[in-house]
Amino acid sequence: MFARTLRGGSTRCNYVCLSCSIRRSANPVVSRVRQASNTASPTEAEDATRNRPNEASNAKDEKDQTESDSQGASKSSSDAGEPPEKSSKGKKKHDNSALLSALESVIKAQKKSLQDQDKAKRRSRRGGKAKAGENKTVRRKRKDGDQKPAPNETGDVPIRKQFARDPPGGVPGAISMSLKEGMNQKAPARKSPISGTTRPDIQTVEAENLEIKAIPIEQPPVPSLSYGLERVLFNPGVYHLQDPRSRVFNFDPYLQKIMPVAEFDFDALKEYITSSKDEALRRIATEQGKKYVGSTSSMTAALAHFHFLLSQWRSINTSMISQGFPDKLRSFTQLQRAPSAIFLRWKDGTYAVDADKAFDSANILSMLGKSMEKLLTLSKDEYERYRVSHPDGISQEEQEAPESFHYSTMGDFLMRSQLDAHDERLPGTGMFDLKTRAVITVRMDAKNYEHGRHYQIRTSHGEYESFEREYFDMIRSAFLKYSLQVRMGRMDGIFVAFHNTERIFGFQYISLPEMDNAIHGQATTVVGDQEFKLSVDMLNRVLERATKQYPEQSLRLHFETREAQTPFMYIFAEPVTEEQADEIQSSNQEAVREFERNVLGLKRSGEEAAADTTEEKSQAKAEWDDIQSKVEEEVSKDEVSSEDSIEEPPTSTGGSSMGPGDGPPTPGPDSTEPKVKSDQTTVTAADDAENDDEEDEEEEEDEEDVDEEEEDDDDDEEDEIEETDGKVIESGEIVADQDKLDAQRGDKDGDKDFLDQVTEEHQSAVPQEPDRRLLGMILTVRNKVNGQYVLRPEDLSPQDKWSVEYALAEIPTQSRAWSLYAACQNRRKLRLDNQEDDGVDIAKNYYLRRMRELSAKGKEWRALRDEEDQQKETFVLGQEAAAPVKGP
Repeated sequence: MFARTLRGGSTRCNYVCLSCSIRRSANPVVSRVRQASNTASPTEAEDATRNRPNEASNAKDEKDQTESDSQGASKSSSDAGEPPEKSSKGKKKHDNSALLSALESVIKAQKKSLQDQDKAKRRSRRGGKAKAGENKTVRRKRKDGDQKPAPNETGDVPIRKQFARDPPGGVPGAISMSLKEGMNQKAPARKSPISGTTRPDIQTVEAENLEIKAIPIEQPPVPSLSYGLERVLFNPGVYHLQDPRSRVFNFDPYLQKIMPVAEFDFDALKEYITSSKDEALRRIATEQGKKYVGSTSSMTAALAHFHFLLSQWRSINTSMISQGFPDKLRSFTQLQRAPSAIFLRWKDGTYAVDADKAFDSANILSMLGKSMEKLLTLSKDEYERYRVSHPDGISQEEQEAPESFHYSTMGDFLMRSQLDAHDERLPGTGMFDLKTRAVITVRMDAKNYEHGRHYQIRTSHGEYESFEREYFDMIRSAFLKYSLQVRMGRMDGIFVAFHNTERIFGFQYISLPEMDNAIHGQATTVVGDQEFKLSVDMLNRVLERATKQYPEQSLRLHFETREAQTPFMYIFAEPVTEEQADEIQSSNQEAVREFERNVLGLKRSGEEAAADTTEEKSQAKAEWDDIQSKVEEEVSKDEVSSEDSIEEPPTSTGGSSMGPGDGPPTPGPDSTEPKVKSDQTTVTAADDAENDDEEDEEEEEDEEDVDEEEEDDDDDEEDEIEETDGKVIESGEIVADQDKLDAQRGDKDGDKDFLDQVTEEHQSAVPQEPDRRLLGMILTVRNKVNGQYVLRPEDLSPQDKWSVEYALAEIPTQSRAWSLYAACQNRRKLRLDNQEDDGVDIAKNYYLRRMRELSAKGKEWRALRDEEDQQKETFVLGQEAAAPVKGP
């Protein structure tokens, strides 16, 4: 019916299709079509097919079977009272339609098989020989033993699985199942494609089921802005302190000049209390039945990496920047992308999240943030009392006055956020955060800030000396962190003061929707709100896994989302003692005190310094398999890359060249010591891995967070495609399925055999100690919006449903976990510790040289403007003309 006999006994399909040259005797396609055309029972047809010795008997049996089928059909028609011819004709028509559909389905399956084989060959040529070898092993096994693939739970062999392993010429042997059964039956469970990790348990979390709850606790009054600065809250854009054209002051000229840090009494400020030392926070957690406590300063760095993962490295949105602005980078800064670390401090049934201070350092910006908050919220007379020389200084009672906090819960978390300022006219709670923002020349070289403190902001737009430059840098380096802090504190936005450490240039209020527009590409807060809840929930689940592995003890955790073809996150949990944690946290305290003595002029007695030191020390599984296979390739590359990134062999916690606790046990005398490629001294403009100098009392001891600015090299793409460590990340449009996503991202497989060999050699060079423990995990996610898989959520409405499928796989092999952990720690060290390098050759660093030239130019310009202003009356908006007013 479908085949005609040719010379030599072979058969060809009568239909013109993609497989018109199929040989029935050697190819399973025709065998399956013949089975489908057979009206006898499936078992009889399969037995007959299996026992046919040659082509002649095949033809004879086919004829006999066809006659038998016709007689059976006629009989059934007669019994039903219908003419035999009519019944047979109707039956034949029905069979033709069903068989044609079956044939097309089988041909599609074989076509896909051939495409997969071609793809495997191409992958083999590019280096993916492991997969090709795997297929050959399966085929060889079946040929030698003439065995069928292992059946799945239903006892059937999946057609897709068998076809994928059949060579183009076919495999001898009969098919023990019908076409319909094969096409309808489910694929068997697959073994985890990520070698060296446990089989991940895929879970789903829905954003709409998560909720952040406020804890109503009475708090002291929160201060408001002074000097009429509240006008900034209700006017979009930048407010110049002094209009550059008319020279009229919009606010009190007293704000223009900043009190020098050497004249401010920093000892009069209340000390910052970390989460682990906050007894009130621990008490509230016990009352609320919460297991984890944290603050904005300790949690935001880790939560930022969940944003990178959930958004699949979404590029920033700069549509609000003018077209004439030349910087085209759309990525986050290097420091933002660097691995983050926290301590989970166990005490009395509660875990407290503290930021890892292994690479903390003091600088002028961290001190200015503290003093400028007082400047913006106190009257002139009250602020002057903080001057060291003031006769009526701050009393002890005033210093110990309680501060105001917002407390929120979600899952097992209790989160604390310090409140800076309040205005009841703002939406929601009326709370907002105070941030101070130093100019680019100071942020780029905060340790030598005196070389950049004369830089001026003169215009609204432009590459340099403009508010636009500062705003653009904030998007890349600070907006993500700011938005997380605002959400954690249930605030409305941030109030920013722009300065150069000597003079304030202007102010701007940035609401949460405005920050979300730059980070999430959406003017509403729908995406950001749901992503924050999902991030906290997944962090909760990660900590649960870690504390279950190492119960009732302190842990040090690292988080790093890798910029890979398929983004994934490394998570490492290392048990530490309290002594080890205190040693790491206080490792840079002596340098901080030295800075305070030399730069700020602070003088403390030996007892006070000792007291400070004591205080510091207290569909889907197949697609998931594809995703995780790609993750495994990246993990293998990371293991190899650790040989190029590790400066010295990591040691056990408590003693390390990288800082206590920065890595696995010290290698023995026969081990190989990987070296570092130390070419990290170039600092360039656009990738300002910032000294984010915002004032933030929750940002580690009431300081402005310091994210040193480094600029990306010219190899950063300007067209939304970023290449890092040989891996391509493209922020394209939403795609509906994984195949389109893979095609969109491209493929860059490496020589896996070579990588595995090098990895094995590297792992053997890392000796293990019986008492050293480490939990390594790999987190991968897939986003779904309204039941459809998407690369990342875009333009969500409140009615859209965003859910996340995630898999958290453990790395059971300790040698491999330590190797990846060491590479992660050294990537963090290179990003953070590199900032303190004083050996940067300014003469060879064009960008730093350019910054110092702009500062020198600004000094000359400012001197001329000050001389002109001295010859004129001082005008303040809303006040009468007066003589020039000197600042603090």
